[in-house]
Amino acid sequence: MNTDKNKWFSISNQTTIEQLFKNYNNPSIFQKDLINCIIQYSKKYCMEDPNIIEVGSSFGITTALLPCNFTKYLLDNNGQALRLSKIFFDSHKIKATFIESDFFLYKDNNSFFDITFNAGVIEHFNFKQRIAFIENMVRITKKGGLIIIGIPNHYSFPYRLGYLYKLVRKQWPYPKEYRIRDINSELSIINSSIELIDTIILSKSLIYSNLPRPFKSIIMKLDNFFAYQGYLKVFILLKKQ
Repeated sequence: MNTDKNKWFSISNQTTIEQLFKNYNNPSIFQKDLINCIIQYSKKYCMEDPNIIEVGSSFGITTALLPCNFTKYLLDNNGQALRLSKIFFDSHKIKATFIESDFFLYKDNNSFFDITFNAGVIEHFNFKQRIAFIENMVRITKKGGLIIIGIPNHYSFPYRLGYLYKLVRKQWPYPKEYRIRDINSELSIINSSIELIDTIILSKSLIYSNLPRPFKSIIMKLDNFFAYQGYLKVFILLKKQ
């Protein structure tokens, strides 16, 4: 865990406010898709002005891009990332509350949020850690609220291949990613108050992004035969009333 933490701190220390501006003005496809997903499900469950928290927010660009009717909270254990995030949010007059905390140890805000979400977080945790993390996401979510969890889809062959290629060449900049098909086993241990209401797969164009150029065009052509899955697998959970 300390090695992982050091990698995240190294990334935040190398990130500039100008890069955050660029990401905000040109968001990734997966960020756009995830935002549309959050908006769609908030409307489906009649949340007019929801409290939303991004747990493991890093710089919080996805949260920043959400509509202004969302009351926004960001939580991360990386103080440098949150400080940059606050400068960015303030410069764009985006209101948000910033919480610096290790979420595994976070005890506040019982049943407070309408939506608790993240993307690109739990795949860095082992099975026991995922249980503890998701359990805490459930704890801080209101009854009738949503927990939305996005992970890279390692069951999409091109993404998996690109990840392993970068890993072997020591070019992968992030902590190790576990290959997760679903979270059914984790949910069966947590409690019976959670219902998995949907699993959706988004952002297909991103599955090729880590492949070297000679292989990329070949793998893309093979999609006509194999119909690869998209990059982002999103689990939508409902905390029962």
